[in-house]
Amino acid sequence: MNIQAAALRGKSRFLPISLIFSVFLLLVSGCQSLPTKDLAQITVDKYFKEIASKNIDSVLTLYGEQFFKVTDRNQWRATLLKLVSTMGNYQSHKLQNFRVYSGESQTGFGTFMIMTFSVKYSRFSSTETFTLIKDPEQYKIIGHNISSRAFFLVQ
Repeated sequence: MNIQAAALRGKSRFLPISLIFSVFLLLVSGCQSLPTKDLAQITVDKYFKEIASKNIDSVLTLYGEQFFKVTDRNQWRATLLKLVSTMGNYQSHKLQNFRVYSGESQTGFGTFMIMTFSVKYSRFSSTETFTLIKDPEQYKIIGHNISSRAFFLVQ
């Protein structure tokens, strides 16, 4: 009888500790933010929404200061305006590939996302690759490559 009582006392001590630990895990997992890919996707979706509206000034707010350290803001604005006029109206984009990196680069230390999309416009299609870095509020575009046959066909 004493052995059973001792075993039950041991279980009763273990039960509250395991219950507290389980509740803690549930709370922590419930408080996590969106996965990195989803957070970066929000920025890219905003980019395409503003491109569709031809609201270039709003598009420029999605780029990080690191981007404008190596690319003149007015020149990039003119490039985006030319993109919209050359490619036609934005229609859709589809994620083709993504990679996540954490660490230090030439643009700073942080979590980086490289996302490649196939993009359809009314006149041409393109492959667009975005490099994004997480700042305190959202992901910002720090690199943008646009590849399309349109750039070879249209003068």
